[in-house]
Amino acid sequence: MEGGDAPAGAAQMISCLRRRRSDPERPTLERNRVPALPALSIAERLTFMAGCLPRTPFRDLVEAAAQAGFDSMTLWPNVWRHALGKEGLTLADMRAMLEHNGLVLTDVDSYGGWTPGAAPKVPVEEFFEVCTALGGSTLIAVHGGGALDVHRETEGFARLCDQAATHGLRVALEFVGFSPLCDVASAWKIVTGADRPNGGITLDVAHHMRSTRDDAALRAVDPAKAYTVQLCDGPDRAPADLSDEARYHRALPGTGDFNVRGFVRTLAAMGVRASVGPELYQSSFQSRPPLDVMRELMSATRKVLEV
Repeated sequence: MEGGDAPAGAAQMISCLRRRRSDPERPTLERNRVPALPALSIAERLTFMAGCLPRTPFRDLVEAAAQAGFDSMTLWPNVWRHALGKEGLTLADMRAMLEHNGLVLTDVDSYGGWTPGAAPKVPVEEFFEVCTALGGSTLIAVHGGGALDVHRETEGFARLCDQAATHGLRVALEFVGFSPLCDVASAWKIVTGADRPNGGITLDVAHHMRSTRDDAALRAVDPAKAYTVQLCDGPDRAPADLSDEARYHRALPGTGDFNVRGFVRTLAAMGVRASVGPELYQSSFQSRPPLDVMRELMSATRKVLEV
């Protein structure tokens, strides 16, 4: 979901993005030495998903992610806007911090303004500029609301992919269990219909479990088009409010009823190799040291990947 806490309007923020300021030299942090994952693992990268700590300053996220053993991370608009507007950083500073800590940016998450009637909080040009400046590869796209029209959305997704291609970026379409585009089959139909070389899909185990749970449709996805995989867990029985569950009540991978290891095995059998990481937020996270949270997330994620 798109982050909030924006310190400036779109025009002011675009101007802010283009300022340059040097970052003082900081000592290199020693990262945890974690053993390599088994050859069958789906993880091309172990990625810290920004939604786990959406209110943590950028510098703290980067340093903790590196120390916890992640090799990459995603970014929400509220995090980069806070860094630019309140932490006194520039995009050049932020990229230097990523590189200094041995991390890369994978995705900027997420943009819904490509569907008719959507009112995005952040312009797509800002997503593109931040992603390219920080060395990222992928824009995550979600449905912006209103009734689903697969033909119309296919055309819209194709246009978004074409826009992203001019910046050398990919677009990963994410189906969301409580949105009009809620299941893997519908998302994959849009991706294949758009037929763009830089168009792919994001696979979130919770959204799969809270929609159709159609593993046959999941297996129909081209593994090379599975750009990002997000992991968490939860009870077998869905609550009444799926949005509330997704935002506040997801569980650590491997601690619920989703059979996350089975999901990973399915993706491994398909040949998926993607950016993989935990995607969950719990209210206790924000009051704990970021490194403690990230180590817990890393430990749980590695356990379900070692299948």
